[in-house]
Amino acid sequence: MRRINIKMVPSAYKLLTIQPPSVSVVSTSSFWNKDVPLKVVLFAWRLFCDRLPTKNNFIRRGVITYEARLCTAGCGSDETSDHLFLHCNIYGTIWNYIYRWLNVSTVFPLSVGDHFIQFTALGGLARVHQSILQVLWLATS
Repeated sequence: MRRINIKMVPSAYKLLTIQPPSVSVVSTSSFWNKDVPLKVVLFAWRLFCDRLPTKNNFIRRGVITYEARLCTAGCGSDETSDHLFLHCNIYGTIWNYIYRWLNVSTVFPLSVGDHFIQFTALGGLARVHQSILQVLWLATS
């Protein structure tokens, strides 16, 4: 049996956490689905482009001050699209219920685009199942 060097674990963690997040590009054809209403598809498109009216975007445009950046749920984190839809203790918990309903265990990615790609792939399912998962993801967001 091979032993793992305990000193390697913190250094590997540090290596993974100091790297800038990778930018994932969600193909626009993957969420333009005939079974989804146009307003939902447009909302998802704005979500992937980070064009929703979050406090982070308001700060960037000079609408509000930096001091007003915290999430409206009162969790103490900055209000970004990724935070609201995935990581917020109030708003993002819906995904925990969906994964439990699908009987899937996973680690949440950092960005909404990566989450869409991860969710719709779910272990390499058939293309028909991927389309169903895309509709489910869009209906949930």
